[in-house]
Amino acid sequence: VPEMQVNAWRQRKTEGEHGHAVAEAALRNLDRHDSLSIDELCDLVRSMEMSDRTPDPSDPARKRPAVTLAPEILDRYVGHYKLAAYSMLTIKRDGNRLLSQTAFAAAELVPLSETEFVGSITQSHYTFLTDDRGLATKLVSNQDGIEVSWPRIDDVERDEIKARLALRIQSKAPVPGSEAALRRLIEGFRNGAPTYDEMSPALAQAVRKQLPQLEMTARFLGEIQSIEFQGVGNQGWDVYEVRRENGVVKWRILLTDGVIVGAAA
Repeated sequence: VPEMQVNAWRQRKTEGEHGHAVAEAALRNLDRHDSLSIDELCDLVRSMEMSDRTPDPSDPARKRPAVTLAPEILDRYVGHYKLAAYSMLTIKRDGNRLLSQTAFAAAELVPLSETEFVGSITQSHYTFLTDDRGLATKLVSNQDGIEVSWPRIDDVERDEIKARLALRIQSKAPVPGSEAALRRLIEGFRNGAPTYDEMSPALAQAVRKQLPQLEMTARFLGEIQSIEFQGVGNQGWDVYEVRRENGVVKWRILLTDGVIVGAAA
């Protein structure tokens, strides 16, 4: 544990030094130009987000050592888990390692116990919920206090998700209401009063944690001048180009049954 604490604080020191350098550069540019570029502002926001993180000794990824599990135990978790209407997470075994695969990336899940794992990249904490036979029925993810659960699905539902995604991409049309929902979302950031009741619980929780940074960026970019639909992304999200007073940002939004499940710039 002391070694883990030392490594955690060493990482925090590195992040702090980077944040200090970014902030000083921003101040120099403000003195010279009375403004920041979008890239400079984004760097500043990211450095603020890193500085807000304090090493947590109770974090399972830091406090508990990894264990070794037999292949037959890992096999209990192999399968597909539904993330959203058009996406899934696939769990695979590679020898004595358990791997998670999405459309975006693959990562190892490092075991902390027979049912608990930590992501090798995100450091998220994962727990497999099992039935009486020990087979996984659900995967629960927890990162920075934001908890999301994904049910295990069979091959039939896996194929249905793939088919729905293919049709969604082929439609080349936005989900009805997604542009209006995105406009309200952005304006909510700018006013410091997002419409949480239009978001999924996990998204609302994430926005609450990041609201100061989101509000700062939204105010810098200014009022919306236009929103133009660009197409459907490879995961079924609507893609928009949002022109603001001080810049142009590409947004992705996933609207399901009137609820914003995901949104990202």
